[in-house]
Amino acid sequence: MSFLKQKSQRQEKPIICNLIMDEMSIRKQLVVKNKDLYGPVNLGFHRERHEEELEEMEDGNADESTLPPLAKNALVFMLVALNDSWKVPCGYFFVNSLNGTERANLLRKAFDLLHEHGVIIPSLTFDGAAVNFSAARELGANFEPGSNFKPYFQHNVTNQKVYIFPDTSHMLKNVRNSFAKTQKFDKSTKNFCKRPFSDDEGLPISWEYIGKIVDTQNSVGLTLSRLTLRHVKYTESIMNVKLAAQTLSHSTSTALKYLEEDLKDPLFNGARGTAKFCMMFNNAFDLLNCRSLAVKSTFGHPVNEKNYSTLKAEADKIINYISSLKNSKGDAVIRGNQKC
Repeated sequence: MSFLKQKSQRQEKPIICNLIMDEMSIRKQLVVKNKDLYGPVNLGFHRERHEEELEEMEDGNADESTLPPLAKNALVFMLVALNDSWKVPCGYFFVNSLNGTERANLLRKAFDLLHEHGVIIPSLTFDGAAVNFSAARELGANFEPGSNFKPYFQHNVTNQKVYIFPDTSHMLKNVRNSFAKTQKFDKSTKNFCKRPFSDDEGLPISWEYIGKIVDTQNSVGLTLSRLTLRHVKYTESIMNVKLAAQTLSHSTSTALKYLEEDLKDPLFNGARGTAKFCMMFNNAFDLLNCRSLAVKSTFGHPVNEKNYSTLKAEADKIINYISSLKNSKGDAVIRGNQKC
């Protein structure tokens, strides 16, 4: 916070930042050094209640069952400047788990303190964990599709809108995971259970074709896409964003269309819907994951006056497409309860 105070005093322009909230796993361990206790959760823990245990622990006689539980996660808050080129962590907590209400309270406190230091927060970013969306709803956001959709909430001090931008990379992995569940292995029958999605044209969207591309490449000895066995067995590297991006990519879409329309391979009959699905999410990822001015992708450029109408039209197209997707029961995918 001292960094922010100095920053606000030195510069004339306002400090505008995106606030990032992320939780990461840490190794559980207990360390006592100079009568300071490291390792337990530090949110809601009153040190004075455990003074005797700390003294006993230094002597090697403490009963660890009377101490607060060891933390297994670190909840970190970070600021990324939107009108400058710096980022800085502004707070962290060692926790086991926090529900949506508790996270919302921490966010309110963060907004309060950051406002005191002259920081303007127009946006919040977090990953796709359900508890984060619960916290956002607690603050006033609404993620239900339809007229009440509200991807923002009011700042608790300024009443300005704070828009929510879920982490693009994590959300892409969630899409890949849901896509993969359209062909799920049933342990009881030892067979693959097919539950394809369908688009607005009624075309099936199935993970089955991803495996078929890899099999075809291996049998023919040619590379039609970047897909390998690692992409099919993604659960072994489930945190790898590159695998998800290469699966839902332009090259995968092109390979599927080539195999169905040009080679007329019977294994790929009906693959057009899956090809379109991959292309749509390829473009969606490009739109939301812009990092540089020097990109070749049409939809990967930063928004400006010249390309706004083009990018807006593509974004609307993607939104309408996603809204039209249905699961194997005929229900809208965006209204389902499927967990990724």
